Amino acid sequence: MQACRVLQRSFFREGDVVLLKSLEKNSRTSYLTARLSADGPALQTRSGLVNLTALIGESVRKVVYSANGKEKFLATLPSYLQYVIHRTRDAQPIYALDAAALVALTDLHVDDRDADQVHVLEAGTGHGALTISIAQVLHSANANLPVDAKRNALLHSMDIKPKHLKTGKANLRAFRNGLYEHDVSFTCNTPSQFLAENKTMLLDAVFFDMASPEDEVGSVAQHLKTNAPVAFFLPSVTQILPILDAVIENHVPLEYEQVVEFSPGMKGNLRAWKVKRAVLKNPKPDADAASSCNEVVKWVCRPEVGELTTGGGFVLIMRKKLIVSKQETDEEKDEKEEEKEPPQKQENKTAKPVDEGTFISKLIHRFFGPHRKNKLKKTNL
Repeated sequence: MQACRVLQRSFFREGDVVLLKSLEKNSRTSYLTARLSADGPALQTRSGLVNLTALIGESVRKVVYSANGKEKFLATLPSYLQYVIHRTRDAQPIYALDAAALVALTDLHVDDRDADQVHVLEAGTGHGALTISIAQVLHSANANLPVDAKRNALLHSMDIKPKHLKTGKANLRAFRNGLYEHDVSFTCNTPSQFLAENKTMLLDAVFFDMASPEDEVGSVAQHLKTNAPVAFFLPSVTQILPILDAVIENHVPLEYEQVVEFSPGMKGNLRAWKVKRAVLKNPKPDADAASSCNEVVKWVCRPEVGELTTGGGFVLIMRKKLIVSKQETDEEKDEKEEEKEPPQKQENKTAKPVDEGTFISKLIHRFFGPHRKNKLKKTNL
């Protein structure tokens, strides 16, 4: 049995990306470094250079100083949220907690006990933030596989802009020292062209973060498994309408599930608070000189201010319908017509029982009734 890979490491190693947080009072300055290497350059900060090579092998959360010793930094591994915020971008990212919520809305999960390979498609690589979030879910099916082995679950991420594709691929490779690198396959293509080249592929989920997804939804739906989710991330709510129109007009086998809004912000609509201990000097000055020099330690709790607010958008979730064959549809139609047939028509199909007493009385009335007697009198005359 293979040993588990420890993710929360206690030391830096070559290839890591490091977050340097300034420890100066009231400072919000942070730096995200390039990947550590033995011959890598130093990091330029506002207080001078920081030697990054010296961090290799050092403990995580080590305090380091700039070359001139004027500023100190806390060196740590960046979280997913910090990584997305500080990483270089060529496209507007879906921020970390929004991306995680988007994946959660699709209820995407994998099971390495399944024999079939899981295929997920992402249309619009962009910054790569959503790519990382999807790969985090798929990685559990591939965690114990050798690097060159076939993946049990694979994300097919594509973009029509080579520059965006290159950036997204680099951001994925640098995050957690390439932990999810082999769970994703990148291609410069459109979904329809990609699926035309892979005609037998069945998709377990699809994520759209691209312009005019209504042009691609029809071809993608043909390759979806039944009940597979399709998620659309859109900056404006009006962009949802062309998608729904395309689904209805082209008879695309997708069912509407829900629409949700992500409020503007880079923390998934979570409100950050500042909680710290503060030293209050001379809280109540008085005539006593001794008491006037006292210091009182208090806790300060208040919302964070001055943070960058951006992002937001809308998410449309749809699912693949169950496709019924024409023969089954015709049989169900016949059954429904039989159920709707009036009761009297069904009674006409069966012979009614004859009431013998009624039948004989009618015969007697016909041949021996009063009208028959009148006819006999006229005949005798």
